[in-house]
Amino acid sequence: MTALSANVDWGAPGRIDRYEGVLVDPFTLTETGTVELDPGSSLSWSYNTENQLQGSLQLLEGDYRMGGYDQMIRVKHTVTIGQSSYTYTMGTLFVSNLSTRDIFTMRQRSLDCYGPLWRFTQDVLAQDFVRHKGDNVVQCIKDIIQYDGGKLTVGMGVDQSRVHTIDILFPVGENRAEVLRTYAGWINCEIMGGIDGDIVLRPYVSPQQQDPSFTFVNGKNCIYKVGVDWSTNRDEPTNRVVAYFSRESKQDDDQFPLSDSVYVDLPEAQDYSYEKSGRRRTQVLQVTEPCSHADLQAQAERYLYSCAASYLDITIEHAGVPGLMVGDCVEYQNGIDYRDNVMVQKCIVMEMSVSSLSPMCMTQTKLRII
Repeated sequence: MTALSANVDWGAPGRIDRYEGVLVDPFTLTETGTVELDPGSSLSWSYNTENQLQGSLQLLEGDYRMGGYDQMIRVKHTVTIGQSSYTYTMGTLFVSNLSTRDIFTMRQRSLDCYGPLWRFTQDVLAQDFVRHKGDNVVQCIKDIIQYDGGKLTVGMGVDQSRVHTIDILFPVGENRAEVLRTYAGWINCEIMGGIDGDIVLRPYVSPQQQDPSFTFVNGKNCIYKVGVDWSTNRDEPTNRVVAYFSRESKQDDDQFPLSDSVYVDLPEAQDYSYEKSGRRRTQVLQVTEPCSHADLQAQAERYLYSCAASYLDITIEHAGVPGLMVGDCVEYQNGIDYRDNVMVQKCIVMEMSVSSLSPMCMTQTKLRII
C-alpha cells in the first residue's frame, strides 16, 4: 500500500473501516491466532513518552493467552475507498493488566496494553554491561535488545561502522530503555517502538531538516473537524545548551581529544531566543562517550530542539490516515478558522489518539509547529 499518499482522500464518502486483532508470539513476532476486538477499544501514541504506544483493548471473543503462554496483540486496520483497499498495522502490544465483566452469559475482557518498548522500560540490566574499545556500537545495541527476546530493525541511514573509542560500563540495575536511548544518542540516532513489535534504530533528523510526508488540507486528503486548539510551554524554555566531555587519559591511537565543549544557541528568529528575550537560559549536557567536535555539536543541537526549546502545539481531529505515525513531519493548512488568511504550518506529529475502532477511525492529533 502507499501510506500517506497525497492522491487518496481518506475522508471520502463511503469509506469502510475494518479492524482485526491478531495474536503474536512475543519472541518470533509471528502471528499465532486471532481475537475479536470490541469497537470500544482505544489506542494512543506519544513521541516523547517512554513506552510511546498504549492501548485499552476490549476482547469479545478469544484470549490473549495460548497454551498457557502470553501473546502480544497486533491491531490491524483495513480502509476501503471505492475499489482500493489499504491494510496496515496500527501497533503490536504487550498485555499488562486485565479485568473481566460477565453479564447475561456474555464475557467482556478489558486489557491494559503497551507497545514493544514496554519490554525494556520495565526491566533493568541483570549484570554489568561492559564493552571495550573497538566494539561495534550497533552490535552492542542489538545485544541489549536480543538478550531477553527482543528484535532490532536497523533503519536506513544508520552508520553501522561506528565503534567504541573507550571501554564503557553500564552497571547492573540500570534501566534497559535508558541504556538503549543513551547508546542511540551517541551515534545521533533514536530508538522507536516498531508497529510489528520490534525495536527500530533510526537516524535522528531535526524537524527543520525534514520534508513533510503528508499534508492536512481542509476538504482534501482527509476530513478534519473545524476548530483548532492551541497550547504552548511558556515555563522558561532553554535558549542555549552547553555540551562537553572530559577524561583523564587516552590511548595513543585514540583520535579524540581529552576534552571538548560546544555551545548552541536558539536562532534569533525563534521565540525566546537570547536576542528576543534579553537573557540566557542555559542547560548543560555532559556527554559520556568521547566524540568528534561535529558529533558533539549535533548532540547539543538535538538536545536544544527536542528537549528544551519553546514550542506551539495545534490539536485537530481528523479521519484516520493509514501509516501516519508520531515523529512524522506534516504540513497543516487551514482556510476555514481564520478570518484574514490561510494558515500553513510545518509540524511534527507529537501525539495521536484513537478513542474507538469506529468508522473513519477518527483521530485526535497534536501537531507541534516547527
